[in-house]
Amino acid sequence: MRFVPGPASGLVKVRCYPTAALNLFYGEASWPVREAVDFQCEGWPKFRRLVVWKLMQGERISTALPCAAWNYFELFCRWPGFAFIRTKPAEVENGIEVENVMLLEANWALPGCLMVGG
Repeated sequence: MRFVPGPASGLVKVRCYPTAALNLFYGEASWPVREAVDFQCEGWPKFRRLVVWKLMQGERISTALPCAAWNYFELFCRWPGFAFIRTKPAEVENGIEVENVMLLEANWALPGCLMVGG
């Protein structure tokens, strides 16, 4: 559990598997990404470090964006300027600001994730 990022600590799924041949158990832990990731797109001169926040079923962007922005602030000691999402909800306009972070639609963003940085 010490490797799980703080924002994902309540979302961890742990599975244990027995191995009959060795008489041992091994475990597998998985969680939705909610941490900083080095990200590079084609045409960018260098990578960007973004906080990638996997949106859970029913989670609203208006509540996830401030959480991801605070996580970015805690990691890099500066407030992010932009958030990227692959497909924004129809009722949300492109370039809207939430907590002083501009939400933009980007076709390179990971599906189902909010990507905060800049």
